[in-house]
Amino acid sequence: MRKAIAVSCVVAIGAVLGGCSTPREVVRPLSLTVGVQQYREDQVAQRLQLLLTNNDTRPVQLTSLNLVWAGFNPQPATRVSYTLTPGLPVALAIPEPRASCTTAGAPLSAPVVQVTAIAPTAATTIPVTNGLDVLQQARATECVQQNLNANLSMEFDDSWTPYSVKGVPAVDATILVWRKLATSDISITDLQGTVLLTISPIHQTRPLGLLGYDAQVLFLPVRLQAARCDLHALGEAKKPFAFVVGVRIGRGPRLPYDLTPDAAGKARLWRLIFQGCRVP
Repeated sequence: MRKAIAVSCVVAIGAVLGGCSTPREVVRPLSLTVGVQQYREDQVAQRLQLLLTNNDTRPVQLTSLNLVWAGFNPQPATRVSYTLTPGLPVALAIPEPRASCTTAGAPLSAPVVQVTAIAPTAATTIPVTNGLDVLQQARATECVQQNLNANLSMEFDDSWTPYSVKGVPAVDATILVWRKLATSDISITDLQGTVLLTISPIHQTRPLGLLGYDAQVLFLPVRLQAARCDLHALGEAKKPFAFVVGVRIGRGPRLPYDLTPDAAGKARLWRLIFQGCRVP
C-alpha cells in the first residue's frame, strides 16, 4: 500500500512539474557508403545522383538527404521516401546545388551527405567516398558560366528564317552578344553544334565575331541544319539544343558559353530536324 502511494506521489509531482514524459527513441548513426555520379541527362536536368549502399543488416527507410560541401552554396535537404535494402546499391537524385565560386583555387573540405531515416530512427553524416571529381567538374563548369554571365550575355534573337542549302532545309538565325561587366574586346572563336543540329557562321571570318571594347552588342548571323537522322540519334539525344559558343575576353583563354534557345526557338528547330530528316 505504501509503495502504491509513493508511485502516485511521483506521478503527481511529475504532473505538477510539466507532465510525465515517455523515453524518446534513440537516434543512432547509420552504416552507409555514399558516392556521387552525374550522367548526361542529369546535366540537362541540373541534378546529381547519390549512390548509396546500406552496409547494415537491416533495411533503412530514408526520409531526407542533403549534400554539404564548401564548393556549393547551402540548399535545403531533399525529401525522399526510399527503403535501402542491405548490400544493394541504389542511386537517388537530388537537385544540383549552385556553385560557390568565391573560393576558386582554395582547398576545400571533403563533401558529406547528411542523412535522416526512420525504421530505425537515425540521423548521421556520411563522407562522400566516390565521385569527388564529379563534384569538382560540376563546380568548375558552373563557375566558368558564372564568370561569363557576369561579363556578357548571349541569346538567339526571335527571327528564324527558312533557308535551303542545295535542296536541304536550313534556318538562318542571329546570336546577340551583349556586353555587361567586361571592359575588353569580346571575341567569338568557334561554334559547336549538337548531335542533331549543326551550327555555323554565315560569314567566315577570324574571329567569327568581335565585340569591340567600346561597343555594347554584337550581331552574329548563323545557319542551322539537321545533322544526324538515324533512329539512335533521334531517340537518344539528351541535349539536342545545347549549343556551345567559344568566347575570349581580351587576351584571356577560350571559354565555353552554353547557349540554348527559348521555347519558341526549340519548337522551330524541332521542325527543322523533322524537315531535314524527312520525319512525317
